[in-house]
Amino acid sequence: QRDLAVSLLKVGEVSLAVGDLPAAKMRFEQAYDILRKRVSHSDTVEASMDLAVVDMKLSEIAQQTGTPAEVKQWLLEALSVLEPLSHKTSTQAIRKDLSICLNRLGRLSRLENDFVSAKSWFEKSLAILQQLSEENESLPSMRGLCVAYQEMGNLCLDEEDLQGAASWFIKM
Repeated sequence: QRDLAVSLLKVGEVSLAVGDLPAAKMRFEQAYDILRKRVSHSDTVEASMDLAVVDMKLSEIAQQTGTPAEVKQWLLEALSVLEPLSHKTSTQAIRKDLSICLNRLGRLSRLENDFVSAKSWFEKSLAILQQLSEENESLPSMRGLCVAYQEMGNLCLDEEDLQGAASWFIKM
């Protein structure tokens, strides 16, 4: 079953890459159905991680075709998988995916002018990214930190806090 779900996920990614959103959504939903059952029967790290990846892909589709509520639904579902998983087995890949999910929730909150929630999501993402960059000072981890600083700076600009924005942008 996992092989089928992963194949559906890959076909969905190709469909997404060529701009065929309905086909991508259909494949991601098919993968989701298989993985949801798999997680309910055997809650392995691998099954949970696969499910979180599909949740994130469905949030990408919803961002282009759906409503902000639908995007949030998929991101919160991914979060509900990734947070416990990060406590269970704290690999860099899981924490990176968790930080991406938190960042996307922050962006969504910011677009909805919910700056309090946005700040909370961004701060959680930033804490993970800081930890990852301390463990591994690679270019991707440093880039992740710069993106987080930029998000925090943009949020300060939204709140008309120019000094706060400058303090975040200077870190980049």
